[in-house]
Amino acid sequence: MENNSANLPFANNQPWQDDYQSAFLAYREYVSLAHIAYQNEPDVLYALRIDRPSASEATDWLQQARYFYTQIPAYNDLLNQKFGLKPEVWAQALMEIHALLDLENSELLSE
Repeated sequence: MENNSANLPFANNQPWQDDYQSAFLAYREYVSLAHIAYQNEPDVLYALRIDRPSASEATDWLQQARYFYTQIPAYNDLLNQKFGLKPEVWAQALMEIHALLDLENSELLSE
């Protein structure tokens, strides 16, 4: 998965970029753990939309991450058992994605 920082809506906003990079790296790690946990369950990978390459555009990637974090709690039992990931992890990650999307949307509306 590639992070195309040239496509960031806030290319000149360092705090936003830092938050974006942090969210991106966390998402990439969580997707990797989900792949490990559900490697023999392609239906789960499909349901989480992680059976395909991740989007490279910032807006598309944020939407993909939002979908993943919205759906993953339904599959958390195995992730909790294998890696100790509690539901609070997904709620926090989803809040971070929503904050990035809200800022992005407000920027688009002000253009």
